[in-house]
Amino acid sequence: MKSRLLKYALLLLGLVSLPLRVGFGGDDSAFSLKIDAAPEMFDAVVETTVDSDDGGSPNAIFVSNDTTATAQPLPNPVVVTGYVNRPGSGSEGRSRAAGDLVDVYQVSLKGGDRVTLTIAGDGVQADLDLGLADLDGNLLDVSAGQVQVESLTVKAAGDYLVLVGANRGASRYELTIGPAREPAAASLRLSDAFAVGQAIVRFPEQRAEAQSGLRAQARTLGGFAGREHETQQRNMLFDLVGLKQMATYRALASAESSPFPGGFQPADSASRDKLKTLYQVKAMRLDPEVAAAELNYIYKPLFVPNDSLYQYQWHYPQINLPRAWDVTTGAGAIVAVIDTGVALDHPDLQGQFVAGYDFIQDPAVAGDGGGIDPNPDDPGDHSEDDGSSSFHGTHVTGTVVAATNNGVGVAGVAFGAKVMPLRALGVGGGYDYDIEQAIRFAAGLANDSGTVPPRRADVLSMSLGGTGFSPGLQDACNQARAAGVVIVAAAGNDGINELNYPAAFPGVIAVGAVDINKARAPYSNFGSWVSVVAPGGNMAQDANGDSYPDGVVSTAASDSSGTRVNGYGIAAGTSMATPHMAGVVALMKAVAPSLTPQKVTDLLTSGALTDDLGAPGKDDQFGYGLINASKAVAAAAASGGSGSGSFQTIDPSLQNFGINVGVMIPVQ
Repeated sequence: MKSRLLKYALLLLGLVSLPLRVGFGGDDSAFSLKIDAAPEMFDAVVETTVDSDDGGSPNAIFVSNDTTATAQPLPNPVVVTGYVNRPGSGSEGRSRAAGDLVDVYQVSLKGGDRVTLTIAGDGVQADLDLGLADLDGNLLDVSAGQVQVESLTVKAAGDYLVLVGANRGASRYELTIGPAREPAAASLRLSDAFAVGQAIVRFPEQRAEAQSGLRAQARTLGGFAGREHETQQRNMLFDLVGLKQMATYRALASAESSPFPGGFQPADSASRDKLKTLYQVKAMRLDPEVAAAELNYIYKPLFVPNDSLYQYQWHYPQINLPRAWDVTTGAGAIVAVIDTGVALDHPDLQGQFVAGYDFIQDPAVAGDGGGIDPNPDDPGDHSEDDGSSSFHGTHVTGTVVAATNNGVGVAGVAFGAKVMPLRALGVGGGYDYDIEQAIRFAAGLANDSGTVPPRRADVLSMSLGGTGFSPGLQDACNQARAAGVVIVAAAGNDGINELNYPAAFPGVIAVGAVDINKARAPYSNFGSWVSVVAPGGNMAQDANGDSYPDGVVSTAASDSSGTRVNGYGIAAGTSMATPHMAGVVALMKAVAPSLTPQKVTDLLTSGALTDDLGAPGKDDQFGYGLINASKAVAAAAASGGSGSGSFQTIDPSLQNFGINVGVMIPVQ
């Protein structure tokens, strides 16, 4: 039996949703179902089909679908009618005696698709459970409440098994698969975060007669010690470990069996323990000595910035940054950015600076009419190609500290930190001596300005470099590191294995770039000297379909009209990857102020800061892997923070990586 419902027919009828009433036969399961069809579901044909081993009717077709090997294939979207039962339960059909514990379906699902099971029975005595598994039959998620509607939401696209199991009794059911329209129904779900081995329990009022069941057992558990005298009815924390002593719950506490119908199990032990906890709570709800039983859910602070362009900053979730923000925003840390200076009047950077300096000595390179001075504002570097400027340092700085959750623009990696803007690059590039002076200033060391900042920087970010080896620049990096500054630099954008400095100096964290798919960006340099990778993007693709190139979105400016105009831009390069890493180090320093450069190196080489990519361990393509902000903050907090003069010109064509902002976005 198959029927087709077309979007076009609905449009001709002028219907927004379709009330579809489906009647089920059978003496224990007749009911009517109203489905409000989601408009997006009808962008494709919606088929209806039936359970191929329906045992609730003597005349039903029979093709077994009880195992992974015999899974019944389904289209998507689809509506399926079916029947499952425990042995001895249900209609006088083929499966009454032996039972039909589970129906197994195979279907391709998209991220965000919803699988909804509507049960004809009451959901308690006629109780069906819904499962989602991989093609090997390993349970990925379960919805197992005592309700008439169970539902699961698919997180990632792929091929799955959908399982409908009979937990108690027998029932017909409706299984709907397709795009989600409404929030998932409330239930007991494996994918929810909850404490293993615990339940929140409320007992009925104490009766005069002695209690020999669950309440008596509860008195021996740690969660209830000394509470026997309480008469007020309230929730209490129940330790489920003791349930294995009781025959009623012993099977659910077994490590060998799965409580899900048909014996399907999660692949990992932690999820198996969660599943048993879920079913123990479910069993407690049926115990007459329990008034209410719930999972002890885990809630976490959730921070999603309201900045208008945050939706395009795919690069932050890629490094698990939102979870790190629940711990720290970098408050108290200082990141020195050595670059072209910054558009200091950019509205999304206000309040994000400590005093910086301009170290460009040659007026022709400075472009601001003078030599070194305390004003690191970027007047533009005026490309010979079109007369416009890169405002490279503004883009880099925004990635580190753009004002966040202010309703406009973009978010910064360590938006609670401050940037010390140090200008060393100008028209045509920059000189390593000027960069050396900026490094010394950032570290609080003697320099040509004759001043030092009130407090040195914690992190130094350099999205610049070249192939020329400068002993003076190396010495400046060594001294800054000895002073306690963590130094981060870009690996370069030639897509080859060639040393670029200062990234290749010992003790400097050399940052390569990955694209939105976590592949090495085609321009990113590689080699044994690369330490880590971070999001750098790829302007040649739009893999996420957001209508913008998959570069890094940040603060920007443009002077193509002859006047500097602030805005936002998308760019790609190891220049864009570097401030991601620098910002993460600032987050680490915020939770562990005494964290030394050597300790950061030790944590990085141990794998504590990254997600491994490519070949296991360190490799030439990805170094120690993709920086993971949440892991890095946790590792820093756990560590406590303790740890074991050349004038050579840097090639301007290399020293300023990712200099062209490919897309400008107006101020929002």
